[in-house]
Amino acid sequence: MTLFAPAYYPRFACIASACRHSCCVGWEIDIDPSAHARYQTMEDIRGSIAEDDPPHFRLGEGDRCPHLDEKGLCCIILRHGEDALCEICREHPRFYHVTSRGMEVGLGMSCEEACRIILESDDFDEVLPVGQTDGTPKKAEFDPLPYRDYLYSILKTREFSYPERLSYIADSFGITTTLHSDGVWQGVFAGLEYLNREHKALFAAYSSAPATPDELIPALTRALAYFIFRHLSPADSTDEMLAGLGLAMLCERLLCSMVIHNPNLDIFDAARILSEEIEYSEENTEALKEMFYESISAT
Repeated sequence: MTLFAPAYYPRFACIASACRHSCCVGWEIDIDPSAHARYQTMEDIRGSIAEDDPPHFRLGEGDRCPHLDEKGLCCIILRHGEDALCEICREHPRFYHVTSRGMEVGLGMSCEEACRIILESDDFDEVLPVGQTDGTPKKAEFDPLPYRDYLYSILKTREFSYPERLSYIADSFGITTTLHSDGVWQGVFAGLEYLNREHKALFAAYSSAPATPDELIPALTRALAYFIFRHLSPADSTDEMLAGLGLAMLCERLLCSMVIHNPNLDIFDAARILSEEIEYSEENTEALKEMFYESISAT
């Protein structure tokens, strides 16, 4: 089937040693079965594996991958080529979902280079074919993609101000972050699991209606489009679509709040932190979506 991606997707390439927040530091790197079997024949790799379930690389000092050199480059690539990478290293920061049109691939904002590209790209509404992949398109009674196209058309219009566009989306879909008070959301954020406990204070600044500075509007628009692509597109039902849209709108308001209340935090670092803490924890993502499911089921 056809593989689709946002128009900005081909502009991404790992910046390796230039990255300030390497995905090879601070993350447990699980090894897929195929790579694990291959690594058993490689003496320079075999001894670095913790044979747990799942097997993973033993992190070194500073929680660095044992195959990261002093320049921040991957020794596995340098010695054996990119084909030797395990699946998670080869694919990060990509994510996939199957739709009625085919497979879609996106870039996660926890990667600083992907984040930069996403927040600087106005062609977020163009989802284009980039190749072929195995499998068949999704056959389901509900298709969220026309709704996504409609949302993108709202985000792209210049007939209304940015706050009016957000209000129009909320009114059109009957989903809004104000279904719970700011205090309730702040309590939910406080109860999430965090990779970095220092980020908890950043999330405590959440407000559903911060005054949005004009200079932030372009990046916030692109961020919301990304959140919609990631969290609405896989929906199999109206309820899932609305919960995904609710999560997207919540993340946009959280991102805005983080930047406004932390003057030393730019929107690129704020978006990277938000994605790292929420989107890369299934428990956190589901906990936030559940808050919208409760509202949807009550209507």
